[in-house]
Amino acid sequence: MPGAMAVALLVMGCMFMLAFWGDFRATQRYGLYVKTDGVLKKSWVETTTNLERRTNYTPHATYEYVVAGKKFTGQTITHPQRSKRSQAEADELLAQFAAQAKLEVWYDPDSPRWSCLKKTSTAEAIFPVLFGGILFLAGSVGLVLG
Repeated sequence: MPGAMAVALLVMGCMFMLAFWGDFRATQRYGLYVKTDGVLKKSWVETTTNLERRTNYTPHATYEYVVAGKKFTGQTITHPQRSKRSQAEADELLAQFAAQAKLEVWYDPDSPRWSCLKKTSTAEAIFPVLFGGILFLAGSVGLVLG
């Protein structure tokens, strides 16, 4: 493996691991979240177009919930918040919450202002970190053997 490619793999691996490490750590924290009832106040889909002229659809929601007699407002559906490939996919995600009379809100008992409507599994969030690790390992092997 040429040295330049090995270095590129090392750099890309580091970038992947650093970019997605925070998401992975956040999902680990979700395991401690507890559930309460909430009320959906507003939901919408934001449409944006990136530099490649690809349209992204990002679902948003605003909801309220009460913890220990104090009212909180949340806007996190899930973390990491990802855009959807179609309007229908974004609408489908929001429809899960709009139809519920009592909305399930997951919040951090140590800091109730941190909340979400849908917890992301740690296993799902670790894949980009592992991919970065594989790239880093491939680059390292390429430098050693190259």
